[in-house]
Amino acid sequence: MPDPSETIAADHGRTPVGLDTSRASIARVYDATLGGKDNYEVDRVVRDTVAEIAPRQSDVAWMNRRWLHRVVRYLAGCVGIDQFLDLGAGLPTVCNTHEIAQQHNPTAQVVYVDNDPLCALHGRALLERNEHTHFASADLTEPDALLACPEIAAQLDPSRPLALILCGVLHHIDDDADPAGVMRRYIDAIPVGSYVAITHFWDPADGSA
Repeated sequence: MPDPSETIAADHGRTPVGLDTSRASIARVYDATLGGKDNYEVDRVVRDTVAEIAPRQSDVAWMNRRWLHRVVRYLAGCVGIDQFLDLGAGLPTVCNTHEIAQQHNPTAQVVYVDNDPLCALHGRALLERNEHTHFASADLTEPDALLACPEIAAQLDPSRPLALILCGVLHHIDDDADPAGVMRRYIDAIPVGSYVAITHFWDPADGSA
C-alpha cells in the first residue's frame, strides 16, 4: 500500500487519479469522510491520516455538506433557480445538489462537472435514470472550454440565470493556476441574474490572515 504522505503529495498538482485505485483520490477521500461507500482502502488510509492532523475534518466536511443543502434549498425554493452547474463535484454522493434541488423543482436541471475519469464513470452510472441530472468531464480551470462543453451546453440554457456552485474545491487549485482569475472569467460569462455559491476550506492557524 502506498505511503499516505506520498499519496497526498502526488495529488498536489491537481492531476486526476482516474481509474488508478492504488492512489487516493480527493473525491473518494471526501466520500469516505462523509461515510459514503464509493471509496477504497487507500482513500480511507488518507482520510484517517488527515484526521490525525486535523481531528475535526469530518465535522468540517459535514458542515460543508449542510451549507450546500441550505444554499440549494434557498436557490431552488425561494429564488426559483432551476439550473445548477456544480463544478469540481467529485462523486454525487450523500444528498448532493440534484436531490435537494429536485425536491423543490422535479424538473430542475443539474450538471455536475469533474475532471477525474472515475468520478465521471461513477457519476454517469448513478445518474443514468435521472433525465434532469447529468455528469460532464471538464477542467474547471478552463472556463471557456468548460462552458462550451457539449454535455453542458445541451442541458443548460445560456439565456437564463443559473446557480454556479463550487463546494470545497477552490483550495485544491494551485496558486499558479490563478483561482481568483478563473472565477472572474466564470462570473463574467454566466447570465445576468445568476448566483455563485462558494465554500473554501481555511486553516485560521496557518498565519495567512
